[in-house]
Amino acid sequence: MPSLSTAGYYVCAAAFLTVCGAIGLNRRRLTDDWRLGLASAVTFVWALSLSLNSPNSAVNYLLEVSRSAAWIAVLASTGVIRFSGAMIAVMSLISAALLITGIALQVLNLTAADQSLADHLFVRTGLLFALVGLIFIEQIYRNAPIHSQRSLRYLLLAIAIPFAYDLYLYAQSELLGDIDNDGWLIRGFVYAVSAAILLLYLRGRSALKADLAMSRSVAFYTTTMMSIGLYLSAMAVGGYYVRLLGGAWGELMQLLFLAGAALVLVRLMFSQDLRRKIRVQISKHFYRHKYDYRSAWLRFINTLSTSDDRPYEGAVQAVAQAIGSSGGFLFRLEDAGARFECRATWSERGDVQLLPPALLRTSELIQFLIDKQWIIDLQEYRHTPLHYANIRVPDWLESDPRARIVAPILRGAELHGVLVLFEPPAPFELNYEDRDLLIILGRHIDVQLAQFETNQKLTESRQFETFSRLGVFMVHDLKNSAAQLNLVVSNAQKHKHNPEFIDDAVRTAENVVNRIGRLIEHLRPSPTRPAPSGVRLDEIVVDAARRCSDRLPLPVVCSAASAYVVAERDALLDALEHVIRNAQDATASTGTVQLEIVQSDTLVTVCVKDSGAGMDEEFLRDRLFKPFDSTKGASGMGIGAYQVRDYVRSIGGHVEVHSLPGEGTRFLIILPILQSMRDRVA
Repeated sequence: MPSLSTAGYYVCAAAFLTVCGAIGLNRRRLTDDWRLGLASAVTFVWALSLSLNSPNSAVNYLLEVSRSAAWIAVLASTGVIRFSGAMIAVMSLISAALLITGIALQVLNLTAADQSLADHLFVRTGLLFALVGLIFIEQIYRNAPIHSQRSLRYLLLAIAIPFAYDLYLYAQSELLGDIDNDGWLIRGFVYAVSAAILLLYLRGRSALKADLAMSRSVAFYTTTMMSIGLYLSAMAVGGYYVRLLGGAWGELMQLLFLAGAALVLVRLMFSQDLRRKIRVQISKHFYRHKYDYRSAWLRFINTLSTSDDRPYEGAVQAVAQAIGSSGGFLFRLEDAGARFECRATWSERGDVQLLPPALLRTSELIQFLIDKQWIIDLQEYRHTPLHYANIRVPDWLESDPRARIVAPILRGAELHGVLVLFEPPAPFELNYEDRDLLIILGRHIDVQLAQFETNQKLTESRQFETFSRLGVFMVHDLKNSAAQLNLVVSNAQKHKHNPEFIDDAVRTAENVVNRIGRLIEHLRPSPTRPAPSGVRLDEIVVDAARRCSDRLPLPVVCSAASAYVVAERDALLDALEHVIRNAQDATASTGTVQLEIVQSDTLVTVCVKDSGAGMDEEFLRDRLFKPFDSTKGASGMGIGAYQVRDYVRSIGGHVEVHSLPGEGTRFLIILPILQSMRDRVA
């Protein structure tokens, strides 16, 4: 080698020896930094060897592989990548195979064999290690927490510089077909710069916490990219041997070999089964847990939140997607508690599934789930039913080849549902993680479905409440109508020859007919009654007083200022009539009932004043507007005042009542004035 290259490797060896010394002097960090110290020591030996031997010697080939592997081990120790024992064994075997192959090729070189194959292996091995190292560095820095990136940057930069330079060097050598000797001239100085950055890292770094994690998606794509790179390298080596051994047909055979290998690669890249197998192997060998729980939980919640209009189907879909199942059935306990009905089915392919029959609570399957609360693996059940106490499962479930998992949906210790899931794609093995996950997700969807079912029942209760409330109002109005007709009938024998009585009876009958007609309109699904509009309040007050003139004391309209309000005329008339009749009921026949309309700028008040018995403060506060509380005994419904107040509030007004025992009562109905009508009248 030229003297410049030798000097560079000497400088590199001295620099990494200094790094080893710095690590050794800091005994407190010796336990944490032993991998870094080991990698620095291997690099020191590598640089010292290169300063004495040619780059393609057997010893240097061994040191090249060892140095790269040592620095990748340093990267793996940051906590981003965790290798299982099986994966470490596989990687060790691959490294040993590379070393043995390299040494064997060097022995062949000494016997005057063709050296080109050894050089190609040397270059491609270095290219592979450089690529893997740079991928690790990029993923570590990308996934590092912000508080760790500052301390990581010097370490990653120190390791990235040699790998980046090697990538350039070996790529050039691959393109040129031979090792680029010019690149070796400054290679030692490049590594020496890396050692200087490592000294800065050791001097000022903070403790690096191993709290980093590579996502499964990143691991999948990284593994795929590495696999493709290895496959392409194998294609190149295979093509080389085909051409070497093919003789005159060597070029054609090499072309056919490469074309066939490319087709196989394309087929493998688009294979769903292969993708699933890679993900399973990554989960087994790179991670302690089978699932990426963060991604699984986010997907589960997103599926539930976007299926509000189909909660049962969405629950099946959310759980099935979490474990990779293609579909399933959901059974829920009916209100009577006697059986579990199938409420929904979901299939990944979107095909229509026939709902299976209900599961009886007394069946052996349900009793087993209630007692044991186990996840049932139907594949295991078919082979060893004794493990599940030889229970009998429904015929449709045992004969369905798609069914694989039966999971209980629990609320506390009670069974509220059953989930039947289809077979996930192979390879699949139901383990403790799947069982724990299904129990947790089952409890969560039970909460979701219980809330939905409670809302449904609450809506039904409100509908029944509305219907019941309407029925009470109807009975009250019918009672008043019946009272009017009863009064006509009771006086008919005495006054049937009196023309005035006949006219009054006809008017009463007409009033009852109109009242019943309005009730019928209220009961129709699409009411045809007129919408509230501007009506003259004074006319309604006079008409209400006229209706109530059939009993004593007669209501007297003292003042009736002209004012317009927004209301339905008949409904407001009924409300006023009820207030007047209540005043008459509370007042002796010799007493008084007076009506008065008082108008201000924006409000108009109808005052119904009587000289009756009056009410105390406690009655006004606690009983007057309380439904079904009546002072009239069996003849009263106790909802008249409540109905008046409810209607007045519905048209924007309010009610006030002032009363004292023995001094009578003032019942005030206060309504907003219709401004456009007020201006027109003015």
